[in-house]
Amino acid sequence: MLDIVKKQAEQRRQEAEGIADAMGKINAKLTPEYVQYEATKAQLAIVNSPNHTTIYIPVGPMGVRLVGTTNHDGPAPAGVPAASAHSPAK
Repeated sequence: MLDIVKKQAEQRRQEAEGIADAMGKINAKLTPEYVQYEATKAQLAIVNSPNHTTIYIPVGPMGVRLVGTTNHDGPAPAGVPAASAHSPAK
């Protein structure tokens, strides 16, 4: 029984070392521009999906830019004037 536990512990250590090695390689090549590019790609996929309901609001110095709007023919949300209810943020 003790041998099994030791082998499992060694396997977990090796897995952790592999994960740490992979993360080190990824972090060495990861730039803020690449992260923003991937975020934009993901948002485009969501915007083009027929059943999305997520709204992205850019924030902070690395705010993700607006990539699309929804086409909603219903009434404007409470407290939002109808003319600007679906206008892109500036």
